Amino acid sequence: MTVTMPRPNPQHSRLYPSHLEKFRQCRRRYHLQFVERRPSHARVTPALTKGNVAHQVLKICTTEWQESASMPADLRALVAPRLPRDDYPSEVAWESDVAQVVAWIKYGLSYLDPYAEVLGVERFLDRTYFPEDGSGPIPLGVVIDLLLLRTDSNGKRFLEIVDYKTGRNLDGSVFTPVISRFVLKRLIETQLPGDGFAPVVFTELYVAKQHVRSSELTLERCLTDWEEVKRALAAIAAETTWAPSPSPLCEWCPFNGNGCDPMREEQSLSLW
Repeated sequence: MTVTMPRPNPQHSRLYPSHLEKFRQCRRRYHLQFVERRPSHARVTPALTKGNVAHQVLKICTTEWQESASMPADLRALVAPRLPRDDYPSEVAWESDVAQVVAWIKYGLSYLDPYAEVLGVERFLDRTYFPEDGSGPIPLGVVIDLLLLRTDSNGKRFLEIVDYKTGRNLDGSVFTPVISRFVLKRLIETQLPGDGFAPVVFTELYVAKQHVRSSELTLERCLTDWEEVKRALAAIAAETTWAPSPSPLCEWCPFNGNGCDPMREEQSLSLW
């Protein structure tokens, strides 16, 4: 079954890396979530709650570090009220998750050092992209968890974008690093003036896995990754059918049964 739906108008809505990731994963879900803006049937899981609490407390702590170079003394006192006790079957289970989130936060904060200047905490940045084909402008945006100005061992300054990850998978985003650098252009020119391609590092801090993955956003990498961004933007603008991409993940998709029944639609394509 083919469903024809209205064409999106990227010129009138800001696009984030998560939009492009969702479109690549499943075009129907992208349409339901970002174009039709349907309410989802997503279930709030303990993992999602813990991740949200970790991000909230990390924001509190890094903001205090930015403003006064100090840290809250009692992380548990920040975590416990934000993790609903009523959602747990026992006191032991709740205390275990409180301790786990505190450990995540401690690991995230251990990445800070007194020599790095904090330029932003959960900082929203945007910039408009003008396609080479003359089509309408497309506003792009990101929210950067932590933005640092660092100095390397040779005395050269560079920017570091830190993205906190609370999930257990080490899957990185294809679009987030390069779009982050794209929207940072004005700030880069202010903080790192010069004729060369300013050094910027993108770091994924997996607090649950206690793993750090950093890479420099070189000119070569940015040019390559930007081609992926352009292809995704062009595909979104040209899409008309919004066909689903059935997979085992459909079972947990918050839009399955809410405007999309991908397995049934897949079966209806069969000749027999």
